[in-house]
Amino acid sequence: MIEDIDRLVSSILEGDKPRKYNVLFTPRRVESRFERLKKILQQEHIDGDLNLSYIPITDLGNLKSIGGNIYLFGTHITSLGSLKSVGGNLNISNTPLTDLGSLGSVDGYLSLRYTSITNLGSLKSVGGDLDLRDTPITDLGSLKSVGGDLDLRDTPITDLGSLESVGKDLYLQDTPITNLGSLESVVGDLDLSNTPITSLGSLKLVGGYLDLSGSHITDLGSLKSVGGWLDLSFTPITSLGSLESVDGDLYLHDTPIIDLGSLRSVGRIFINKNSRLDINSIPEHLKSKVRFEY
Repeated sequence: MIEDIDRLVSSILEGDKPRKYNVLFTPRRVESRFERLKKILQQEHIDGDLNLSYIPITDLGNLKSIGGNIYLFGTHITSLGSLKSVGGNLNISNTPLTDLGSLGSVDGYLSLRYTSITNLGSLKSVGGDLDLRDTPITDLGSLKSVGGDLDLRDTPITDLGSLESVGKDLYLQDTPITNLGSLESVVGDLDLSNTPITSLGSLKLVGGYLDLSGSHITDLGSLKSVGGWLDLSFTPITSLGSLESVDGDLYLHDTPIIDLGSLRSVGRIFINKNSRLDINSIPEHLKSKVRFEY
């Protein structure tokens, strides 16, 4: 019976508009739920999940860590207070939060899409996906690793700062990114198409495809291998630098590259009439890889 009442009270609290309720479920009952929540948030640690969605609460009290997930949809929270770690997922949306404060780690995924977040605060690691799409974020601060996908599409991001690794895909297409910071590896795909990026800096490995088409790239930096295809079409790049292998195909449409430098293995090489690759200058075993497209 108590569980049924709680579900009904939750339905009253969680709607966008006030709902009609039976006289048995008076505002006193609603207030008592707030009181219970306040008591819960006086603890420094919670083992399970915490769902504060659509509840007009303004802070997380004394909470420093949680073993499960936190859901903050449509809340009035402007600060995470003393929260330092989340053992599960942290999902924030339509909440006036701009800074993650003291939060250092999220073991699951972290979703901040459709928030006003501008600063990741002390955050250093996210074990799962990090979704920052459609936010005003411009840099990643102290963040060093993301275990899953990192989505930065439709943001004004310009610098990846201290970020060293991404465990899956990294989406940066059509952003104003100019600096990959300390990034050394992307295990999945990396999309930098139509960006002003000019150098890949410290990046050594891309496990999936690397799309640089339509970008301002002139230098592949420390890049040595690409596990998928590599598209350099319609870029001003003149050298492949230290690149040694591309497991997929290499696209050089409308590029001024004349030779393949240190490249030793590749799937196929696609060029067109505006490509400047000198086929006679490339190693014999790579000549058969060249495909001309009109």
